[in-house]
Amino acid sequence: MKERLTASMQTCFLSCMRRYYYRYELCLQHTSESAALRFGSAWHKAMECRWNRKTGEEALAAALAERQNIDELQVAMLTGMLIGYYRAYENDPIEEMIAEQEFELSIAHSRSFVSAGKIDGIGRLKDGHFALIEHKTTADSLDDNSDYWLTLRFNTQILQYVSAARACGIPIEVIFYDVAHKPAIRPKDVPMLDENGAKVVVDANSQRVFNKNGEPRQSAGEGMTLMTRLETMDEYTDRLTADVCARPTFYFARREVPVLDNDLEEFEMQRLAIARHLLYLRNKSSYQAWPRNCSPRNCSACEYKGFCLQNIMVDTANPPAGFVIGEKNPELAVN
Repeated sequence: MKERLTASMQTCFLSCMRRYYYRYELCLQHTSESAALRFGSAWHKAMECRWNRKTGEEALAAALAERQNIDELQVAMLTGMLIGYYRAYENDPIEEMIAEQEFELSIAHSRSFVSAGKIDGIGRLKDGHFALIEHKTTADSLDDNSDYWLTLRFNTQILQYVSAARACGIPIEVIFYDVAHKPAIRPKDVPMLDENGAKVVVDANSQRVFNKNGEPRQSAGEGMTLMTRLETMDEYTDRLTADVCARPTFYFARREVPVLDNDLEEFEMQRLAIARHLLYLRNKSSYQAWPRNCSPRNCSACEYKGFCLQNIMVDTANPPAGFVIGEKNPELAVN
């Protein structure tokens, strides 16, 4: 039986072969997801519901039901983002949508691997063209001059999906990037109010300060402190929602990128090279044969740096603390 080669596997391999070894050869995984991964997965689920004509409330409920370990701050972010998204794209150019398409296809000239994955969605635009729909969440700038858009043209995941769609007879002509900018604002301190809605200012002895007319002072002078508290999650959600709705182009962006045959040909050559290199490294029968790609940027985000950078050999019978031996491709597991 041939082995599945996903876009995630290829991206990991190109990033660092030693990281690939830990993640896909040993199947070594963190016992808990990162906050960014949890939010991204929840957003994808919400988008899937939207394409199925669900309301914003239904999309939020479905996203939270699937990602039960999402924290209250992420719930607030997801809520504000979804409200803004639904308002920003009331008039959508996508007329028809086929969501969540799984595939497993042969790779030309490979006897050991098949191409596998799950496409976010394939849409028919109002002009009749077919588009590959890909949802992204990012903390990078979405400005027109941002390098973010240039790098997406050669995104391994997208090219694998386009290749698969065309192999299935769907004439994908354009990639439709639907990107959401993750909120940078966080809960903040707000003035503490009394039962009458007035701010509370105290002196150095923690005694409330009043004006000469007996009214509570509303600003702090020398030696005084304006009492504050952290805003509630409901208050934060309302503030974020207002900001998202006021600045939709900061939070959301869509780009149509044409699919070039030369790019696909280059990708398919690269994929075959990766498949062959994997077999070569496995034949070496030593984890030390898998090269590291060490750099501050690469290693700072790597979950394996704790033992990798100390050159500690991993015993799969006794994984390091915080790790388990899991599935190789959990994203392809049947729901």
